[in-house]
Amino acid sequence: MVALLNGWCDRRALQPLRIVLPHYPMSNGFTDELTELARALKTVRAQLGATLPPQEFDKVVALLHAAEGGPRAGLDVGVQTYILAM
Repeated sequence: MVALLNGWCDRRALQPLRIVLPHYPMSNGFTDELTELARALKTVRAQLGATLPPQEFDKVVALLHAAEGGPRAGLDVGVQTYILAM
């Protein structure tokens, strides 16, 4: 996640940053925070996916799957750690 955000900062990609930064970093990784992060990533995917480089798009999709899978699987802390590491 950090690498993706840094890449957007380097490219001055303000639209995805504007969408994701209000929901990241997560202070406690509870389900509601993961849900909001997943919603933001869905928005980036839907609205800006065609403008992202393929590797960034793939990372957004991978992060989205991780954020969506966490609350259902009861993996909040593990998902937050995974998201931070990406």
